[in-house]
Amino acid sequence: MKPVFPSFLIALFIFTSQLGVFGQCTIPSLPSCAGCSNLTGSNLNISSGTYCVTTSISNLNLSGSAVICVSGAGQINGGNVNGGTVIYNGSSASNPLNFNVGGGTLRIRSSLTLTNLTSINASSSVIVENSATLTVNNLDINGALYVDQGSTLYSNGNFGINGNGSVCLNNGIVNTNQFTKNDQANSTTTSSRGCYTIRGSVGNFNQVLTNTSNISVCLSGAVPNPNKFGSATVNPNCSSALAGGGCFAALPVRLTSFQAQSFGEGVRLNWTSSLEQNFDYYQVERSTDAVSFETVSPRIASQIEQSGVRRYEWTDVDARSETFYYRLKQVDLDNTYTYSKIVSIAFANNDNAASLKPNPFSDELTITLNTLTNGTYAIELYSAEGKLYASVSGEKNEPTLVRTVATANFPTGFYFTNIRIGDQHFMRKVIKQ
Repeated sequence: MKPVFPSFLIALFIFTSQLGVFGQCTIPSLPSCAGCSNLTGSNLNISSGTYCVTTSISNLNLSGSAVICVSGAGQINGGNVNGGTVIYNGSSASNPLNFNVGGGTLRIRSSLTLTNLTSINASSSVIVENSATLTVNNLDINGALYVDQGSTLYSNGNFGINGNGSVCLNNGIVNTNQFTKNDQANSTTTSSRGCYTIRGSVGNFNQVLTNTSNISVCLSGAVPNPNKFGSATVNPNCSSALAGGGCFAALPVRLTSFQAQSFGEGVRLNWTSSLEQNFDYYQVERSTDAVSFETVSPRIASQIEQSGVRRYEWTDVDARSETFYYRLKQVDLDNTYTYSKIVSIAFANNDNAASLKPNPFSDELTITLNTLTNGTYAIELYSAEGKLYASVSGEKNEPTLVRTVATANFPTGFYFTNIRIGDQHFMRKVIKQ
């Protein structure tokens, strides 16, 4: 079934209601973090605007249409989300959440452990996306849970769906020790495929789980009562303690990496997968706004005959300026399809997120990286012919990173600088004189 992307804010309220009424699930649009203002301090009441959090703040009370973008060492200690959206983009803080989700939206885009998150209240949403894994101790679903595109919700203890709860598994996985209850008829839906791994026991469901066979259930033993799962495809003796459990056998593609790198001839896309079941081909799609995508590659056939890790590569020779966003369309043999996470690469020299000085350079080149994303970075300098002349890497823990590369022995000419951190990729053209 072809996914439908909502265009208006009203879609956020539609999809956070009972998903079973609508028969499919589509993830709400991601708010932009561009131009966010730095937020610090404690006892904060925010109802509008877009803010970035890269340090520890205390007692945040969020409402209205406010957007909070958390990255790096950012963490929120105490407070309430009664509206607005909190987005975790690459936060590396341990357990960086201690508040109730009471009417807003929490979006997890980097793998986190949130032991203080125990329930999703009515009129609230939790979205696990971008191939992330969210680990909790126990979770009660009273609002809406979305697990999207290769992401996993992992519960160390109990998982239950109450009368107002709904779950959307769009090629996503819920892995729980105990599935304690399901009080909403057909509470779990999908626009592609989804899977539950149940490592332990299953409770006495008051309602059937789903009305589609595209939802799979992996159990640790025999099927206790197949009627409680509705039309789901139930697989006994297939669960495990891993994040995906036995679910990877039920999902068509498992991407293990997807990257974009800039070279003199354009943008080179590389990706790997460890599983391709009943799978046909990939196509690369490109966008300038991360919303509207167009197909730019031919069909790239599955390496079905190859075992183990499968490696793919395709170069977009038409990408030489601006900022581009890429995703993979993953098409099964039955013509159903899903999308990968989105990666981006920026070419524009006036983009302050990555700057190189001086240009032209002589004995050394200084690279300054200003981005909310923290973590492992890599900087590579290539000649126009594609020869690698310098490579540096490390950990970025602050909003601004400055690195200097010795270049006295470089031949004169043009060089392409490729900078990668998380899902962000930047390319800059410089000249050695």
